[in-house]
Amino acid sequence: MSIPSADDILSYLRAAPAPLDKRELVQAFSIKGDERIAFKRALRELEKDGLIARQPGGGYGVSDA
Repeated sequence: MSIPSADDILSYLRAAPAPLDKRELVQAFSIKGDERIAFKRALRELEKDGLIARQPGGGYGVSDA
């Protein structure tokens, strides 16, 4: 499986009942091996762009902004 698109990640986070950490997202999208590095990079980009935010406790959620 390839890295999910930004829209896929955002949709999944919007539907989640609570913020999700990296491990939960990796499992949800079946990310394996070297793809984890690219996936974490994608999360950092979404965070840098203000589309997602790290919540207290370390999970990610969709930004309210």
